[in-house]
Amino acid sequence: MSYYEIYTRNKISNDDYKEIIIHRDRFSLIALFFPPLWLILNKNIFLIPIYLFLGYITYLFFGVGYFLVYIFFINLFIALQASQLREWILGFRNYSLQMVVKADNQMSAYHIYNQYYFDQNNIKEQNKANIVSDRLNNEDTPIFNIF
Repeated sequence: MSYYEIYTRNKISNDDYKEIIIHRDRFSLIALFFPPLWLILNKNIFLIPIYLFLGYITYLFFGVGYFLVYIFFINLFIALQASQLREWILGFRNYSLQMVVKADNQMSAYHIYNQYYFDQNNIKEQNKANIVSDRLNNEDTPIFNIF
């Protein structure tokens, strides 16, 4: 069983329809060995120049030894923070983290989310039906009469 992060974004045209993105929360080997490829695959292309610029500056000022240490630690940092980077980038695209579920695969995570969403809608509808009016027979009487 793995943990899956479920992100949603409301469509502008219809509030009932939500775009859903489901990502598996795990340690990324691609981000450890080649972060630019991980950044491209996750559509974070604007972070690649920052990665290359920091590597170039480290190489210019500290030499080859520190450059290799920098590469190792920055790759490890990106691999460990892959899910936080993904959440940060999806935040720019108006996605919000709805829930984290433990499931066997993406489809079972989707079904768990749908069941939760369906249960929440049923609770809201039941609450609307159980609202009791304090006015008898829906009379239009003032709530607070000064005179």
